[in-house]
Amino acid sequence: MMDVPKLVQVEPAAGEEVALEGELRVGREDAEVILDDPEASRRHAVLANQAGIVTVRDLDSRNGTFVNGKTVVGEMELAQGDLLKIAGTTWRVELPQPAPAEAPAAEAPAARPRAAETVIASRADIDATRGAVPRPAPAAGSAVSPTPAFAPAAGGSFAPPAAARRSGRGGDGRRQGSAARRIEATLVSYAVVVATAVAVVAYLASR
Repeated sequence: MMDVPKLVQVEPAAGEEVALEGELRVGREDAEVILDDPEASRRHAVLANQAGIVTVRDLDSRNGTFVNGKTVVGEMELAQGDLLKIAGTTWRVELPQPAPAEAPAAEAPAARPRAAETVIASRADIDATRGAVPRPAPAAGSAVSPTPAFAPAAGGSFAPPAAARRSGRGGDGRRQGSAARRIEATLVSYAVVVATAVAVVAYLASR
């Protein structure tokens, strides 16, 4: 890559270069760039490089100075690739080019969120879970007296006990428990079932 602007001769001596540093006079005599050409004036033009900006100024030459085929009037800035012609010599302007910008690094693709995993419980896990559920408390003792409904009487016959007679049990041997006791037993059974269901739901919710 070039450090300073330069002129690359196109004709007549193709490839010859002139580095443009500071100010350069072009002409047949008393100049930094000498042209052995009768069409060139003794002091034909001035080339200047000021902070990378290259200009050409015609010094009222006899045959004029041209950039891209147009006559230079006063001072003109030169651009990359311009063709400068003085007398029978033509140069191509070469200016330093900025380094190409580096392409931004490709961003890594965002990690995809992991799908929720489905856990399939084995039969052993299910059995273990069921075994961990607290067993219901044993049912409260029946309020019905364990005394047999009938006791053998003298002579081998059966007669209802006195309690049965007092409570209004029939003589056919069937227990005639009061309605209050039957309701109490039913409520106790329901309470046990409800307590068991609540314990199961609480256990499963805590998993």
